[in-house]
Amino acid sequence: MFFSNRVPEEARQAYEWDARASFLAGVYISAIFPFLGLIARDRLHASEQAIAFMMAAPFVGNLFALFYAHVMEGQNKLPFVIYPALAARFSLLLMVAVTHAWPFVILVSVAQIFATVTSPAYAAVMADVYPDEYRGRIMSYCRGRMALVTLLVAPLAGWALNQSEDAYRILFPVGALFGVVGTLCFSRVRTRPPVGERVCWRQSFHFLANTVRILKENVPFRWFAMSVFTFGFGNLLTSPLYPIFQVDRLHMTTQQVGLLNNISSAFWMVSYLYWGRFVDRHNPLKAVLINVFLNILIPVNYFLATKPWHLTPSYVIAGITNAGIEMSYFNGILHYSEPNKASQYQALHSSLLGIRGVIAPFIGAGMISYFRHHGYDVRYIFLVSIIFIALGMLMQLAGTDRKQRAGTKG
Repeated sequence: MFFSNRVPEEARQAYEWDARASFLAGVYISAIFPFLGLIARDRLHASEQAIAFMMAAPFVGNLFALFYAHVMEGQNKLPFVIYPALAARFSLLLMVAVTHAWPFVILVSVAQIFATVTSPAYAAVMADVYPDEYRGRIMSYCRGRMALVTLLVAPLAGWALNQSEDAYRILFPVGALFGVVGTLCFSRVRTRPPVGERVCWRQSFHFLANTVRILKENVPFRWFAMSVFTFGFGNLLTSPLYPIFQVDRLHMTTQQVGLLNNISSAFWMVSYLYWGRFVDRHNPLKAVLINVFLNILIPVNYFLATKPWHLTPSYVIAGITNAGIEMSYFNGILHYSEPNKASQYQALHSSLLGIRGVIAPFIGAGMISYFRHHGYDVRYIFLVSIIFIALGMLMQLAGTDRKQRAGTKG
């Protein structure tokens, strides 16, 4: 197993199964997810509202994160990752019967809701099985394998989807099968016995109140959470516009998307290794700030693009920042959280992501309709996105400064 000799003995069993799961998840992800927006718009003629619904769906799962994190307290966290992940991937097997836009959108949405609800449990598992000082690097080894597979599979998937109008009805279920096997591999990870007592639903209000109180009591984390909320709102505002812009304005094909995704995956793979070491050696909040700054260049690139190949910089930056944001957000939250509260902090973070993610795509879709109705160029929506991302970056600067001053006083 690659990099096994760099992983501490106590984490090696978990790493080896996590690495296998990441390899198979790479096939699942790259065969399906880069093409969802393009298939929905180009082949099935999905409306702006339908695409917004599909883009918002993952964040519905985030809204349930607080309650999910509460229910799993005092229990083994691994089943709370495995069962929703299996439900997500099994649901995409039904894609074989889909021929219209809304059934397509609903199936994809159901899969993504199940997938994202697991984030607090996944955070708790990672915190449990990997030592703090090695976690970033070990996770980067697994994600690097995933990115390598994506590099190989995405262009083949783009070619396959270009062979017929309904090729997705075969390719997507095949990709989902790889995902199912990957989840079963992850289920072999050994975690430590749960700490604490099980909870009941009647305690949910108390748990919710205590979790929300984190925003009041931990001021640096509040700034971090609000900056992420603002930055993400700007990003998600344009999420329905990206596939519409690609299809309607740039007339992109699945092969072009596959090739551009290949470029993104190459940078994603290398960046995981870089960011994994970076967050272990430096403050993860610094990594967050760098990635937010880079991310602002994506809507700038789309605003200026007139041909498919003009989007190459966006896919390069996306590869770098997708890896960087995942590693820095995850470790940034652990940086703020108290001992044994990792899942609670992650659940609060996920819930805030859910709120912004459910709202922003529909506002973006409404702006597209409004701009078109009044004869404005929809590309100017990218400028609105840039303003929100820049504001989030300034808030992140303020939050980092507060965290440093709080640490100095301590």
